[in-house]
Amino acid sequence: MDGLSVGEMSAGNEGDSKERNLRVLYLNRILTSIGDYLVSPFLRVYAVMIGASTSELGFFTSMSSLSSNVLQIFFGRLTDRLKKRVPLIAALGIASSLIWGMVALAKTPETYIWLIVVRMLLVSALSPASMALMGDLIPVNGRGVVTASLNFWTSLGGLAAIVASGIVMTMLGEDSGVFTIPLVSAAALGILAYVVLLAIKESPRRVITRRPILDIRSLIADINVNPGFRSLCATQALYVLAMSIAWPVFPVTMVKILNASMFDVSLASVASIASSLIAQRFAGRLCDRVGRKPLITLGRFSFIFYPVTYMFAPSIYAIIAVNFVLGFPSALFSTALLVFLLDNTADDLRGELTAFYNLSVGLSGFIGSLVGGMIADYLLATMGLWEGCATLYAISAVGRLCGAYLVYRKLEEPRRYPSTLSMELMSLIKRVGDRIKRRV
Repeated sequence: MDGLSVGEMSAGNEGDSKERNLRVLYLNRILTSIGDYLVSPFLRVYAVMIGASTSELGFFTSMSSLSSNVLQIFFGRLTDRLKKRVPLIAALGIASSLIWGMVALAKTPETYIWLIVVRMLLVSALSPASMALMGDLIPVNGRGVVTASLNFWTSLGGLAAIVASGIVMTMLGEDSGVFTIPLVSAAALGILAYVVLLAIKESPRRVITRRPILDIRSLIADINVNPGFRSLCATQALYVLAMSIAWPVFPVTMVKILNASMFDVSLASVASIASSLIAQRFAGRLCDRVGRKPLITLGRFSFIFYPVTYMFAPSIYAIIAVNFVLGFPSALFSTALLVFLLDNTADDLRGELTAFYNLSVGLSGFIGSLVGGMIADYLLATMGLWEGCATLYAISAVGRLCGAYLVYRKLEEPRRYPSTLSMELMSLIKRVGDRIKRRV
């Protein structure tokens, strides 16, 4: 047939199928991002609006961090043993989306917090399977570029969702009832996203591992055999511990000190996503040229400026400005971290090891947020609102500095790359200088 052999036709069909599956994955991630960003930037602010105290905010943040990771080991190993991952992902995704509709009915902090915890439990089961599916569908060559492209489009969808949600809630008023429309919309979009995912045509996987799902000794052996993965878990868990101490007081500063409206909150998130969209255009190429560690380290050092800015911010516009500036290193960090995980997890262990990584940082976030909330209650009661928040921000900033230095010293990258971050920066400066000279 037109000079094509059966083998060539089969290879062509296989290529078309992979491309189609990747397009479906893009659509699923974009719809999921739009749904999540309609509500996720406002979750802690909404908790303040319905009367949550700083200790309840600490409990909310810590339980969200823990519950979003607690089932990951079990489901990570389960997904590595499934011949097809998509049905499990779709079922968990639809169930987690339905929770948003139930959250719209919550009127007390306690009900609200526990509904979010249930949703996060479902997300914790969903996350390793989704990561493993990405590893199956994204080609190894140019993995950084494809990952950055996926992040770009999901961020663009999230940006549109935040703007729409902020405008709608500002138009409707400042009471807690304005959150109903974004929540119901998030539920509908989430269900649609995972129905779409069912269009992926999976070939049955060859299941390599036959070990019991709850075999802890084999899990430890899998972690120890990979020094790069082990160093990532250790350094990121310690950093998140320091970072999460300040999480309970971020929404307090925005609502009670800076008097931010829901639209202001949305602008802060929009600023971060807007700059990350710009950075995503070159994040993948940079990640493949200089390596993953330099971008992860850069991101961790840059995050020190978040608590420092909240400490001294004279208005919400300072928060919006720093969110825009730090959106650049944040985008580079997120791309590099995801690719580092894909690089350092074997195909048959990706779900399990991704789950362990998420659990380690989730436990750190749980401990840090819980302790931070209790410390915040004490500091605010004895020192006052601004002074108490500022003290907690200072503690977190020092901890982030120490954690970032630990990332720089201890994170192990298994291979060399053709360039360095400083070389790429000098090349960029030279190109910009040449363009200016030509125009002059």
